[in-house]
Amino acid sequence: MGKPPIPPRRGYTILNCPISRCSKIQAGIQAGGGQEEGTMVINERRRHRRIHFERPVSVTTRHGNRWSCAAHDFCMEGIGLHTSWQAQVGEELRVVFNTAAPGSRPRAVTARGRVCHCIADGDGYSLGVQFLT
Repeated sequence: MGKPPIPPRRGYTILNCPISRCSKIQAGIQAGGGQEEGTMVINERRRHRRIHFERPVSVTTRHGNRWSCAAHDFCMEGIGLHTSWQAQVGEELRVVFNTAAPGSRPRAVTARGRVCHCIADGDGYSLGVQFLT
């Protein structure tokens, strides 16, 4: 069993919802098969634990272009995506993903985010998307 979700910080919001709800989202992801990453990175800059999260994601740009891609990890501040298209660092996106366990009732989450990095990765690109409040 993993560690309990990070306790909420007073007044901090993300995903356009109180962080207490985001903790519930993270707990739901873990219950739905998401796993905390087991590797510790010495120079890790994240303030929140990252969990392994493989789910389909719908991405829409500010200009209305829409793509499907796959998430590979999730934390309270953002989401890691594997895409077939190259995004520009700083580009704003809207991401929609399901936090429910496979086979259970879907729980879609919609979030605004900004591309932090876009790195060529095998047959596509690895994007880091930081959620905007």
